[in-house]
Order: sequence, then structure tokens, then C-alpha cells
Amino acid sequence: MCAIDRAGRHFSLPRLPRDMNIRSQLEISEPMIKRDLAAPDRKGLRHSDSNAETYSFQSRLVQARRENAIAQMALNYIAEGLTILLDAGSTTLSLARALRGNFQSLCVITNSIPAALELTKTNYKIILTGGELGDSNLALIGSAAAKTLKRYHADRAFLETSGITVAHGYSTADPLQAQVKQAMMRSADETYVLADSSKFGQAYLQSFASLSAISLTLTDSGMPGKYRDAFAERGMGFKCS
Repeated sequence: MCAIDRAGRHFSLPRLPRDMNIRSQLEISEPMIKRDLAAPDRKGLRHSDSNAETYSFQSRLVQARRENAIAQMALNYIAEGLTILLDAGSTTLSLARALRGNFQSLCVITNSIPAALELTKTNYKIILTGGELGDSNLALIGSAAAKTLKRYHADRAFLETSGITVAHGYSTADPLQAQVKQAMMRSADETYVLADSSKFGQAYLQSFASLSAISLTLTDSGMPGKYRDAFAERGMGFKCS
């Protein structure tokens, strides 16, 4: 039998008896064949998984930088000795971390267990709302949390949102979270929403505030132009990092 190698050269293959089992002749087992055939696929999958993990890590890093920048902006609206309400979420958790080292005396009322734990490293007065423990962000939500908030007055409330649209305002997927956010707004003199630019154009089940109900929206430089125009046309305050 004649064959051609990759260089185009002809060479002869040895003739094998018809009854010879080529697998046994080459001492290759069936599991080995299956494993070797699958190896390129596994390698490809590993490469694909690695790319996905790298992209996910980079996305989280970008998100964290945006949230930290927004939290730093929020510090400009807090003064020594104030009472503030701190909503549950990743950006407000960044704000809790940013408070440390910048203020000596604050009263912080929050429904966020991670934020409360973060602030135990300070001398602030910390008040947890109590309530039902939510599925995400270790947030305390529901009527019990809302009732607690009715008893307090705060100078500023700093809220998170899942989405922002002109028609639906500020919204979240969880009605129980919306209930707590509205209670915080009623207890505070001024309300600030901390939202990265990915939240614009998103609308979720429960609206908790119209655009006009918020004192100032703090976001990043990626805020879409049409929302900058919409806010400006309606006289709604916003600030980009």
C-alpha cells in the first residue's frame, strides 16, 4: 500500500494480515482511544472556560471600579454627625467601606447585614432595621423592616436600584425590597440613588420612585446620552463620576 506524507513524498505501508486486529497489534485499548479522541474537545472546553472566566473577572473588576467611584462621589453629600439610611446592595456596600476613615461620628440605619458588619469597625452608631432576610445581598426586607424605619428620621437616604427608565422610574424585581426603599425615602430629608450606568434603560417589576422623587442620582460616565438629556429636560439632578 502506498501513502503520501505531509511533504508530498511517497512511502510504503506494511501489509497486514486480514485477520489481524490493528488495535491489539498497536497495543491500544478502547478506553485509550476514547480518551485521546476526547482530549482535543476537553482542551477546547478548557480554553473556552478560561476565556469565560477571564471575561467574567474583567467585568466584575470594571463593575467594582464604577461602584467605588460612585461611592466616593456620595461622600460629598455626607457630613460629620449626620444620620443616614443605607440601602442594601453592592454599591451601597462600597459606600459603607468608603465611610470608614472619612467620618468620626455618624448614625447609620441600614437593612444591609454586610454593611452593618463593615461598619462595626468604626465608632458609628449602627441600627439594623430587622425584618425578613432576603435571598440576595443579605438584605432585611418586608413589613417589619418598613415599620422600624417609620420610627426614625434621617438626613440622607442612599438607595440602590435595579433599573431606571423615564416611564417606570426607579425599579426593583422584589416588591418587598421596594417597600423598604419607599420607607427609607419617607424617613429621609433627601434621597440619593447610587446606580452604575448599566441600570439605565432597565425596567423591573416594582417601581419604588419616579424620577422626580429622587434628590440626586449618582452614576458613572457611561450614563447614556438620551438619559442625560431626559434628566436635564425634566430638571432632575444627576452627577457622573
